[in-house]
Amino acid sequence: LTAVLGAIITLIVGNSIESLTSYLVPLTIGGFIYIATADLIPELHKDVRLKNSILQLLSFLLGIGLMALL
Repeated sequence: LTAVLGAIITLIVGNSIESLTSYLVPLTIGGFIYIATADLIPELHKDVRLKNSILQLLSFLLGIGLMALL
């Protein structure tokens, strides 16, 4: 529910405060990096088969490439 509230506030206030974007984008990126390191990476270490490790690495690289393109 806070995501919906944040989206509504951003739509209302976002047009009037253009310089706020330069602060919010790095904060959001940091949140996603935290989620990846705190939740996802420990789960990946549970399965140590080489095939799955290679697939996970390729998935990470694909995700990073997509983010760079965006």
